[in-house]
Amino acid sequence: MVGIKTTVGLTSRAGGKPRLASFHIKLTILSPVIPISEHQDTVGPITRSVTDAAIVLSIIAGPDPNDNFTMAQPMPVPNYSMALSNTSLVGKRIGVPRAVFLNDSMTGNDPYVNQIFEQALGTLKSLGATIVDPADLPSAYEIYQSNNETVILDVDFKVFRHS
Repeated sequence: MVGIKTTVGLTSRAGGKPRLASFHIKLTILSPVIPISEHQDTVGPITRSVTDAAIVLSIIAGPDPNDNFTMAQPMPVPNYSMALSNTSLVGKRIGVPRAVFLNDSMTGNDPYVNQIFEQALGTLKSLGATIVDPADLPSAYEIYQSNNETVILDVDFKVFRHS
């Protein structure tokens, strides 16, 4: 399984009509995203493979007048599958921040998540990536204790509530 968390504005969160692309795939996004935070929530594909994800992203990306965040992106939408390469990770360094982020008792993750994560690291390494492990952030525990990841969410709730 492959999922892509897109940048806000790459794909519409407004739902919409079926789109037919040159890949001969018809996709329908029927219902809009009801965002918790309009600055963080996005729509992205979940597929069987990276190739499928690139194809689907090429179809669902693009400007939508019903989602103003999408109107700033350039046209035409790229064919993301053209960028796929088995050698893309050769020479790339990927850091693994184990402290806090992979601590099940702190994150609440099911331990199976870490098993799959370890398999994914093996795949990245087999594709040529250099795995820097651990690559812990000195401030990881401070970040965890600060609860700062909710700052934008809290602001969005306040703005939304008063608008």
